[in-house]
Amino acid sequence: CYNGPRAGVNFNDGFFGGSVVSGNLIANMVRETGDHGPFNSWDRVPYWTEQADGSRDVVPLTNTITRNLVVNGYNGVWSLDHDDGSSYYNDSSNFLVYGGCKNYRGDHKNCGPGNVILYPGIESRSSGGRACQTNDNPGYSFNAYIENVCVTADGQFYTFSGEVGTGTAGRYNGSVPFTARNQFYSPHAAFNCNCSQCCGTGLPSSCSGAGSCLVELAKVGLDVGSVVKETPPLAEIIHMGA
Repeated sequence: CYNGPRAGVNFNDGFFGGSVVSGNLIANMVRETGDHGPFNSWDRVPYWTEQADGSRDVVPLTNTITRNLVVNGYNGVWSLDHDDGSSYYNDSSNFLVYGGCKNYRGDHKNCGPGNVILYPGIESRSSGGRACQTNDNPGYSFNAYIENVCVTADGQFYTFSGEVGTGTAGRYNGSVPFTARNQFYSPHAAFNCNCSQCCGTGLPSSCSGAGSCLVELAKVGLDVGSVVKETPPLAEIIHMGA
């Protein structure tokens, strides 16, 4: 799927669920529009669905996006854009170039395990600067970014809206996706940003330096088991997707 004006794959309104998108090459999409990506979903209307056992529910089955190569060229912002209440998605083992995963409203979305995300956050695009995982709104539940590999040029790995931890203990409160056991790569092993902007509020306003934001996240229970390392050679990066 390539050379298209908008998204290459589009799921809308969360109807039924249970679909699998696997084994695809999606490239050079979003050539005439912006603010979305090669895969785009939304979920604005609930559907009353009859289940296999005869019961009825508005909860769809989980959709699976797995083992795809997505090259997010032209004006795409996220490789996998789950927008406008999209719920019940599992994105795993994809090779995503120039764009990461996005949540905007909705619940039960996992980015991971096994995604390799290379150089997201191109500033010149319509909603540029979005990192490995974007969470554009606080307060939704059961979303996660786990066991992925992400390589950036600036050491910014998250674009989160929401408070990462509350209360006297400052523990994770569910306002941003749960994160754990990720591998991050950047020049000089930096995990540096304005933490209150890129990782959500509730962290120090400035924590630049090698691994410093990662340390602050671990204090509230996020990214436990994650590591940040120096950017490896290109051949090693490509091999990550094998």
